Amino acid sequence: IAHPRAVTQGSGSMAACVRPGLTRSMAGPACVRPGLARIWFVARSFLLVATTALPLALYPLQQLAPLWPMPLLGLVAACIPGAGAPVAGGIIFLPMLRMMHVCPRDAVAFSTATQFIGVGVLTPLTWLVTDPSTFCLSTLPLCAPPALLGLLLALYPLTLPSDEVVIYIFTTFCAALAVYTTHGLLTSRLHHPR
Repeated sequence: IAHPRAVTQGSGSMAACVRPGLTRSMAGPACVRPGLARIWFVARSFLLVATTALPLALYPLQQLAPLWPMPLLGLVAACIPGAGAPVAGGIIFLPMLRMMHVCPRDAVAFSTATQFIGVGVLTPLTWLVTDPSTFCLSTLPLCAPPALLGLLLALYPLTLPSDEVVIYIFTTFCAALAVYTTHGLLTSRLHHPR
């Protein structure tokens, strides 16, 4: 039996690569562009080396020594959502940074910056290279204005008055997440990839 060839559906550069009989989400490797994938692999490798070397170039080793758990913390924070848990790294960063005596606002800023790089830049670029059909561009006009409005409100008129408010909001979020996850596990409604 011959392997079905990949066919392109749609128009433009974001056309979906779908093999006959498969859904868009199952297409996966049929969409990989070898040249672009190779370039992105080299770029990611360079970014890894550069971001690892940057602190060593900017700060003395004595200042960096107390921060040795941070790479491990980043690894754990990336593995949890990667394993399918309905959380992102911020739920790990805030408590761990608080244990290292970082103020809540700085912990949130660190978590946001970290998530921006991982979730906002590297992950979309990886999906763009491996399977551009995962992007649903028709939702962008619907999602972008509320996202920008929320960003502007958070940056300017709705700044939080104290660190305690940050902790209360985080605690409320964690409680709601625990209820959601427990309910999903008990009723088997959480998304199962297989």
